[in-house]
Amino acid sequence: MKSADGYLLITPPDGRPIEADTRQCVHCSGHWAVQPGSGHVRGYCMRCDGPVCGPGCAECRPIARRIDEALGQNPTAVSVPVLWVPSK
Repeated sequence: MKSADGYLLITPPDGRPIEADTRQCVHCSGHWAVQPGSGHVRGYCMRCDGPVCGPGCAECRPIARRIDEALGQNPTAVSVPVLWVPSK
């Protein structure tokens, strides 16, 4: 992995902490815990040069564009190829 975008630390009631690096989707700004071998299909947007959380974010609509669309500004989206990589 290139580098983590965040860090997750959960302390459940049993007291045994769960720690993980996180990545952030360049299209929706969602975060997920990095779990090699989990089988989750993630992607990489060649246009944004960053990770994509899954097939639901395949269309290149960065978060700034989504905010503009919500505000009624610049309502266009661009289709670009996304490289899908299964988690190893």
